This record gives sequence, C-alpha cells and structure tokens, in this order.
Amino acid sequence: MVTYSHYIVAANYRLIHNTREWVWVNPLSEFTVPYFAGLQNKELPSEPTGEGWQRMSEGICLSSPLRKQYRKMTVTNQHPTDAERFFFDNNGYLVIEDFLNKEQVDGLYAALQQAIERRRSPEFKRDHQPAFDDRLDTANIRVMHLLAEDPLFLQMLDYGPMMAYVHGLFNEMPHLHSTDAFYEVERGDYHGRGWHIDGIQDGFRNLKPHIPFLQFKVGYYLSDMSEPDQGNLTLVPGSHKALVDPDAQAMQDQTLFDGALQVCGGPGTAVIFHNAVWHTAGPFSRDGGKRVMLYYGYEHPWMLACAEQWRYDKAFLRGLSEAQRRFFHGFVFDPPEYRWG
Repeated sequence: MVTYSHYIVAANYRLIHNTREWVWVNPLSEFTVPYFAGLQNKELPSEPTGEGWQRMSEGICLSSPLRKQYRKMTVTNQHPTDAERFFFDNNGYLVIEDFLNKEQVDGLYAALQQAIERRRSPEFKRDHQPAFDDRLDTANIRVMHLLAEDPLFLQMLDYGPMMAYVHGLFNEMPHLHSTDAFYEVERGDYHGRGWHIDGIQDGFRNLKPHIPFLQFKVGYYLSDMSEPDQGNLTLVPGSHKALVDPDAQAMQDQTLFDGALQVCGGPGTAVIFHNAVWHTAGPFSRDGGKRVMLYYGYEHPWMLACAEQWRYDKAFLRGLSEAQRRFFHGFVFDPPEYRWG
C-alpha cells in the first residue's frame, strides 16, 4: 500500500484556493488532510488513489484539531516487505529490478563518463588521495569517491526509496562508508576469481565465526546486465552465515564453483548485500559485454571503517544539506558538529 506524501494542516481552519488539490476525509472524525499533487515529491501521481480521497471544490476549509505543530508524512511503499526481509536475512542479498528509472540511469551514466574523463585529465588534482587508487590507465576503469563529482552522485547518498531499505534492514542513522564505480568492457585477470568479503582487517575476520552485519552495500546497474558473463556481481547466497571459507583453489578458478550465482538485471537494477557475503566480479566472456555500475556503502554511526569521509574538501562539506551532513562524522566539519552516541 502506498502512503502518499502530505502535510497535516496545523491550524483550526485553512482556506484552500486550488481546485486541483485533493483531500482525504476520515470517515469517523471527519478530519481532513490535503494532498498536494507533485509539490512534496515530484514522483507523486497527479491524482491520489485509494479510498477516502475526494476532489476539493474551490474555497473548501480544512479543519484540524492540531495547533502550532506541523508534521510531514513521507512517501513509502512499505519496504522492506516481510518477504524481502526474510529473503535478505536468509540469503544475505536482495535484487530489486527497475529500482531506478531510465532518466536516472541515463543521468548517472553520463555523470560517470564525465567523471572518468575529468579524472584522466593531466590537470586533475585532488587534495586527498582516496582510500584506494583509481584505476584509469586500462580499458576497465574504477573510480573512487564519487560524491563531489556530480550532484547526481550526491543525491543518491540519501535517495529516499533506498533509505527505506537501509533503515529497515540495517540502521536508522547510517553513515557513509564508501562510494565507487566500475566501467568495464573486457576480461580482466580478477574476473571470476576476486572472491572476498567486505570490511577492514580482511573482512572483519577477527570477529568470526559469525561476522556481524556491519556494512550495507548497494550496487546500481547502469548498463544492461540482464545476461551473465560480463562481469556481473557474483555471490554465494547464504554465505554470510558460513563457518568456513570457500575452497581456496576453487576461488582461483574462473569457472564458478557450485553455489555461486551471477546477479543479472537490466539498467536500473539495485542489488543490496551483507558485508559477509562472499562475492566477486563474475566471469567476463560475453562478446560486447559491459559492466557499468555504482556502489554505495553504509556503516553504523559508531563505526569508522573507511577514510572516504575526510577525503572531501571543506567547500564540498560546507555545501551538504543538513540531512546529508548526518551521513558524516561530526569531526570532519569546521567547526566540528555534535553527533548522537
């Protein structure tokens, strides 16, 4: 069920002079709530659906028992669902097809191409080196620390539909862990055999046998990866619960071992997974194959497991919105900001 974004009116009466607005009427109390189509969220339909919505006539008054208090309701599609939560808890990953629309995919794809061109320029300089070096001197490219490259990358940091999953499955107050992107068009030595789990100190292995859920990784497919064997994210479902590592020799073979799964999806597909799930970039043998994807990593607010947070310059940090600042530790700002415990 979709809960539409709306404001609850905080005055006894408010006169509305817009015939395009709708109102929801509580059948018991006759309490009325306005629906401002497209005002709070541009993705809202022009007209609401569901029971209780009525078209307003010009000059209708909205009554409310609330005084001097505003409350904004957010758009939600009730995610994660119970089925999604069950699947994620047991398998350690979740695939959400068509999560981004074509306009978003096209915009992010173009922004990534521009970022690669900028990073490759001899004039490109950075104040702080990334936690891991960019890979720009081969056909297969990796770019680290994306947020300052384009406003679209920054918007994805707290993209509302994904935050529903981050909050529901991981933490209501997530911090940025890392961002990076891949643009690959040919086979590399690492394809199919770069198996690893995420996290510092070799994947938090000192916390074995049960490595906790410490990082929430999100991958966004920007190229068509609906077919396998083009570097698709490849993982072992349920391996976040494993008490032993996969066979070392099998991990070095580009022929995938039993239980490994290539994640296929079209542009706009989102994949989320647990830090302790074994994964790699899959085999790359498809003619004309292409792997273009973004990764956003989140960690708990009491962690500091990646240096990306303090690799951005002061001008970028000053430009963050209040909501975006909450994804960073307070000490990166000047002056430092208080953070919750």
